[in-house]
Amino acid sequence: QEVQLKRNECYWDGKPGLDTLTVKNIEDNTKRAMSLQSGELDLMQRVDSASRSLFENDKYKIYETVGTRVFMLTVNYDGILADRSLRRALAYAVDYEALAKIEGNGAVAAGEIFPPTVPYGHVKNKMKMDMDKAESLFKEAGYTEKNGEGIYVKDGRPLTLKLAVWGSKTAMYEAIQAQLRKAGVNVEIMRVQNADAAVAAGGFDLLEQNWITVPTNDPYLFVNQVFRSGHKANRGKYVNADVDQILDRFPMVFDNKEKDRMISEIAEKVIADAPVLFLAFPANNLVGVSKVKNVPVFPIDYYVLTIYIPIDKKTVSSYREFTKNLIGRKEIWETRAAGSLFRRGACMEKRGGSMFLKSGIGRRLLSIFFVVAVATILSFFILHMSPVDPVSLQLQRLGMPPNSELVAELRQKFGL
Repeated sequence: QEVQLKRNECYWDGKPGLDTLTVKNIEDNTKRAMSLQSGELDLMQRVDSASRSLFENDKYKIYETVGTRVFMLTVNYDGILADRSLRRALAYAVDYEALAKIEGNGAVAAGEIFPPTVPYGHVKNKMKMDMDKAESLFKEAGYTEKNGEGIYVKDGRPLTLKLAVWGSKTAMYEAIQAQLRKAGVNVEIMRVQNADAAVAAGGFDLLEQNWITVPTNDPYLFVNQVFRSGHKANRGKYVNADVDQILDRFPMVFDNKEKDRMISEIAEKVIADAPVLFLAFPANNLVGVSKVKNVPVFPIDYYVLTIYIPIDKKTVSSYREFTKNLIGRKEIWETRAAGSLFRRGACMEKRGGSMFLKSGIGRRLLSIFFVVAVATILSFFILHMSPVDPVSLQLQRLGMPPNSELVAELRQKFGL
């Protein structure tokens, strides 16, 4: 359950600040927190709300930022929520701020597709709880009366939705249930093994999901899977022809500003259609003991370590200089790239052999030389060891009589 790592002296981006690193897989939140407290760990990824107070002191430091993951409820179009007005009524009946507080630990309310840490895809008016708008939309969907329990009734049937959940966010599920009941919607929570199992079984109206919205700082993968008509990951069977057309064009666009505009257009259409209720953006966090410095925390929770995690002051100083230059100057990347080239050269010499021969260009030139040499040798043997005179044969193919003087002249000319 652990991996031992050693510093790569030839790492392209500079010398790492740590000599060795042990990575341990501790899935249980409580055990992970206890391991940090006992000194078994120096740095821990993900502290939950229950353990957070243990590390809010001078012995530790919490590093966090809003992540790119989103907690959301997917709406099933195979049912009463095919009604756009009813979907939008639900969206206005949810208290996103309250849900973010329940998640805690740095989470922020959603109400749109992309978190505040992403510089694109934001809508002009993200969803917020507005009971007046919700009530108006319920009426628009034909729900004008409530029964004795305060639940909307239409055609003699109370408005009841089934919420399929599979994770551990029990407090959030119950809060959604309570919020919608207050708005006049009865919600029954049904537990399933996972999202795919819920789709296979059917019978749900709302489905718990969470996604990384920009896994590689590119939103296309997420929006193409979740909002593309007919895609397997489009578990609510959302359909919007305009969204599909934008998604068709997106891979062929290379201008970043145009891509941003297209993603924003998709976001506006999705929020207007309400095929998904975007609940909250959880924070990414790490907790380190005080001796560990310069711990980065990224919006995407796939990344944890950089070369700038040191224990000595020298590396701390270099990190500060780097971040200072990073803000206002692009030359730092050119300097680091040049330094990287010299470091690779030094590493190659240390390992033995020429830097040129071990570089990509050197290897390509050697392979080309080898191919040319082999082709030349084969041609030589074919021409000199063939039982048929190649000059005479070629003259015959051209319809010319094999004149001995012409043959001799051509053989001398071509060195045969």
